[in-house]
Amino acid sequence: MIKSIFRSVAVFSALVLMPACRKQVPGTAVATVDTLPGGIVRTMSASPTAWADSLTGWRLVLDHTIQPGEGEPGELLNPGSVAMSREGDVFVRDETPSVVKVFDTSGRYLRAIGHEGDGPGEFRGGFIAVRGDTLVIQDPRNARVTTFRASDGNMITSWRSTCCYWYPVSLDGEGRVVLYAMAQTDSGAVPAQALIRAHLDGSGLDTAWATQRPVPDSKRWIVKQGKNNLFMMQVPFQPQEIHSADPAGNLLTGWNGEYLIRTSRNGRDTVSLFGRQWTAEPVTGAERTAIVEKRIADQGGSTPEAVLRAAFNPDYIPNVRPAYNGINADLLGNRWIRLETADTVRVHYDVFDPAGRWLGAVSAAAAKWSGSYPPPAWGSDRVAVLIEDEEGKPAVLIYRIEKRGASR
Repeated sequence: MIKSIFRSVAVFSALVLMPACRKQVPGTAVATVDTLPGGIVRTMSASPTAWADSLTGWRLVLDHTIQPGEGEPGELLNPGSVAMSREGDVFVRDETPSVVKVFDTSGRYLRAIGHEGDGPGEFRGGFIAVRGDTLVIQDPRNARVTTFRASDGNMITSWRSTCCYWYPVSLDGEGRVVLYAMAQTDSGAVPAQALIRAHLDGSGLDTAWATQRPVPDSKRWIVKQGKNNLFMMQVPFQPQEIHSADPAGNLLTGWNGEYLIRTSRNGRDTVSLFGRQWTAEPVTGAERTAIVEKRIADQGGSTPEAVLRAAFNPDYIPNVRPAYNGINADLLGNRWIRLETADTVRVHYDVFDPAGRWLGAVSAAAAKWSGSYPPPAWGSDRVAVLIEDEEGKPAVLIYRIEKRGASR
């Protein structure tokens, strides 16, 4: 079991720091680098940034759209997961029936991989990732991982994994599959999220435990009718733990009530901490009211309105937003942190280099960008984003990561 992954840094602020230094790397903000006991390096960046979505910075440029017409080969029906190879080929796991559709770097449809079902080479849904010539499908319904050769669609192997946890699959720097599991505690210790890791053939399976900060019951909305609990819902803007496998070889995790993200090589150690100076954005009373009204409308009348209003107490919503709502890494090791902001027109990312130094900010039009789930697929110089167009039809947008004025 991996018990020490984050406990060594849970109280990092109470540790005595070794001498700090302020570093300015071309193309980055000013960073303060501290060395904690045990050699853990903490990099905290400060304003102003060297670039901020300006002529000297990076930007996301829409390159093309993947949206085959009705009845055409590769038509997208109900995509639920997207992956991108280092070369820029795009893999889309579609529903009805479940199949993976492959497109080249120009958006041309190439082939289908797999079939819906329970037999060899079949799956009922799930999430995909790709590394080299291997496509990985984690199917929670069948509780198994199946791998295919990406170049021709032939099945390689299949092995028993975990069921019921609907969360994207990742591949770490050692080429291992990283899956979320239902277990939420480490043998009675502090609450922790189980992360199952295994090589592509299913060998070498182990469990990492990512420590969770407990959320009080008063911070969840519990919908009750009489003495019966109908369902429970996370309160919006409630800080939570977010995890991601870094293709560069790290496990990234952070509690988004602060702007500090931890990295680990193997789940047993803490290599470094990185983040930046941050001031939480307020959540207004009008926003709280609007959130409650939308949640009630989203139920579509399935539960009496009075019952929902009794549960969806707007006072439970925090008065400030968390720092971020997504941790991502491209295939070059840059970290893309999706910020939690009040801006409904654009989505905003902070970009950190592999050493944890803040490079600057990048944004994209919110109308042409998906929510944080399912997450975009980050390649080496491109990113694929699942969306619905104005007519409600699915599409995949391919953005180039354009590095204007970059010194790297």
